[in-house]
Amino acid sequence: MRSILEFYKRYHLDVNGKEAVVVDRDTFETLDGKVDHPMKWQIMHRYNDDFGALANLAAWKVLKDATYHDAARRFCKHMYDSQRPDGGFGPDDYSVPSAGGSVLIELAAAKALGCDWVDESVIDKAAGFLVARQWRRPGRGSDGVFLTPADFDHEDNSIAIRTTTYAVLAILRYAGVDDVCYSFGPEKTTG
Repeated sequence: MRSILEFYKRYHLDVNGKEAVVVDRDTFETLDGKVDHPMKWQIMHRYNDDFGALANLAAWKVLKDATYHDAARRFCKHMYDSQRPDGGFGPDDYSVPSAGGSVLIELAAAKALGCDWVDESVIDKAAGFLVARQWRRPGRGSDGVFLTPADFDHEDNSIAIRTTTYAVLAILRYAGVDDVCYSFGPEKTTG
């Protein structure tokens, strides 16, 4: 765990909390914008860190090493600065659908751990973003999923299990569910 997080902090997360998505495995040079991955895929991962901040919070909780706390704080602060008017997170021209759930989960974890830098208004806006992206079609098999453009160039007419799962977990956490599956608070179950 330490080796992975140390690599992450050194080569993927800069001092301002911005993510380097693609790193050369031999030279450790950042390859963002220089490789054959779609640019919007790379942009997506700058805002959806796939729980890098959550892993750092967990390490901080267990090891009490402030560098893990600082890494999580830097990423989350960068997300605060990247929150768009619709409550999502992303570049100037759009919110990244999968980032809404992952960032909300990370902020909820930071709040549960008592981090004094958590901003409730950012959390509330992120929850609103997720609810607005839910596709409601009663009686249809996909009723309740969360919309995401499959390749970021099409309209919001597709769904992805990743975006939906992140959103469901985030909304449950936002609603107060606190269980042993993904909680940083007191270990308890609800039911």
